[in-house]
Amino acid sequence: MATRKRSELELLMQAHLEDVDELAGFQIEFEFWPGRKFAFDFAWPSVMLALEVEGGRWGGRHTSGPGFDRDCRKYGEAICRGWTVMRVTDEMIYDRTAVNNVIRTYRRLLRESDGQEIRERTNAELRKIYSPVAGEGDRSLLEKKTVKSKTKSVETGTRKTGSTTTRPRKS
Repeated sequence: MATRKRSELELLMQAHLEDVDELAGFQIEFEFWPGRKFAFDFAWPSVMLALEVEGGRWGGRHTSGPGFDRDCRKYGEAICRGWTVMRVTDEMIYDRTAVNNVIRTYRRLLRESDGQEIRERTNAELRKIYSPVAGEGDRSLLEKKTVKSKTKSVETGTRKTGSTTTRPRKS
């Protein structure tokens, strides 16, 4: 992936991260999905922690329809592959909430890993995890079902269990 010009917010975040010795070794523009143009602004691959600087809250690529959709797909895929993705805003960078949250999350991930390097799940492992019945390949747990209301049609996820279809429980 070609290196793009870093924003002022990303440069400020980088300076904050470089001030913290225990966060040393982070990677910039880390491609977590080879072959796709998805890259994290900052990443600690050994604990699978990613940091995304969300600029343009009041207009810009991240808040446009296609940009927002692309970001959601990227974050969703990263989470499915085992990454912890942190998103930070300009205010969080300015008041140092962002760097403090990164420190806390990094420490938690280190504790949870017991010092062992966390690794990304392979596509085969992902298929096994998300397949409802062993051997069903890439079939998804969730299927789309259209629910019609008086004013509009809304797509919702449904979970297939045996011969019945139920809606996912609300958290």
